[in-house]
Amino acid sequence: MKLPKTVMIYGRLFTVRKDRTRNGAHVDSKKCEIVIGTSDKHCTLENFLHEVIEQILTVNHHRYENHHCCPENRDMFFVFNHNELENIIPQIAIALKDILK
Repeated sequence: MKLPKTVMIYGRLFTVRKDRTRNGAHVDSKKCEIVIGTSDKHCTLENFLHEVIEQILTVNHHRYENHHCCPENRDMFFVFNHNELENIIPQIAIALKDILK
């Protein structure tokens, strides 16, 4: 799958970098970089979508750490209502516009 080279998330341009040596993905907010593991081609799109949506939810303060969980697990949960979801959708559309052409 062809991923975009950059995505715009709340006015910040994030570079999308592929890493063939890994399967997971992560975002470095300070570097404005999204790293997508491509060793498993079946997960590439899901990993990309996961990181973009999680970053949008994080900027909107909808992601919280679950302190009742094991620290090494870093379990997160997301809280938002339908109105907040409607506010998030335009940001998802902006971020995904290049792959939805």
